[in-house]
Amino acid sequence: MSINIKSQKKLARLAGGLFFIWILTGIYGIFYIPSQITMTGEAKTVAQNILSNEFLFRTGIINNLISSLIWIIMVLIFYRLFKSVNERHAKLLVAFVIVQIPVVIISEAFNITSLMLFKGEILKAFELSQRQELAVLFLNINDYVVSALILYWGLWLLPLGSLVYKSGFILEYGF
Repeated sequence: MSINIKSQKKLARLAGGLFFIWILTGIYGIFYIPSQITMTGEAKTVAQNILSNEFLFRTGIINNLISSLIWIIMVLIFYRLFKSVNERHAKLLVAFVIVQIPVVIISEAFNITSLMLFKGEILKAFELSQRQELAVLFLNINDYVVSALILYWGLWLLPLGSLVYKSGFILEYGF
């Protein structure tokens, strides 16, 4: 069941708009927040940096979760647009994105846990320095998770590029 050209254009524009917003959330989360909050060094210093920028740290967590939601919606729109071109590649596109979402959520759980440890909201029986060291450990685990995800972030672009090329949408319909 194919969708008409007008509907395809509307979906493509929606996907393009979501892609733009998704890029903005990425810039905020990958470039701006780390430039404002230093998360390296001794545990005490990291704790002070995060606690003095707690609102910004929290917006980073929310930003990453919203970014993931936008990414899911965007890839489902791509699937709808391209499943008539090559359903196997369209499913592969969705799979490469969807498999990463639970990892992002777990990664943000590490950030939330770190913040709770820095604020002394959990593990109150531990000494302050122990909580800070544990929080930094969670932040480091988060960094390792992000490093592992980097291997997969670009994979979804391979089927997308193939589908865009094979579809001829850009040249044929003037998207």
